[in-house]
Amino acid sequence: MKKTFEKVYQLKLSVKGITPEIWRRIQVPEDYTFLDLHKAIQTSMNWENYYLHEFEMLNQKTGKPEIITRADNHEYLDQEPPVPEEKARISDYFTLENKDALYTYNFGDNWQVEVLLEKVLPRKKRDKISHLHRRKESSRSGRHRRDIGL
Repeated sequence: MKKTFEKVYQLKLSVKGITPEIWRRIQVPEDYTFLDLHKAIQTSMNWENYYLHEFEMLNQKTGKPEIITRADNHEYLDQEPPVPEEKARISDYFTLENKDALYTYNFGDNWQVEVLLEKVLPRKKRDKISHLHRRKESSRSGRHRRDIGL
């Protein structure tokens, strides 16, 4: 049976500590895992997935921040083990009340991307999972560019 989704999450990705601001706006299906989101971020930023990464986001059920990543990314001595990114669904974390996460990529250079849920949209009939995250808007040096289909 084919998986379906009813909602699309519009996310704004903003690289922290960079001037001029570098950002992307992507749309992803609600049933994406954080691993899927990681891949969408890599594609939209034109990065090549060379380095380790993690998400940090508040778990609304516990009220505590959680690290979401590959379980083998880190050794957690005095901390809770990370949440496996291939199992954690973005819809279990992102809500209109809990709308931002921190994505860290390349721990040596500590690239940080703020992931902000802007809107939850209804799925359109033409939306396909494999092409949704490729819709993006971006900004460099104050100029706006619309880019459909990488």
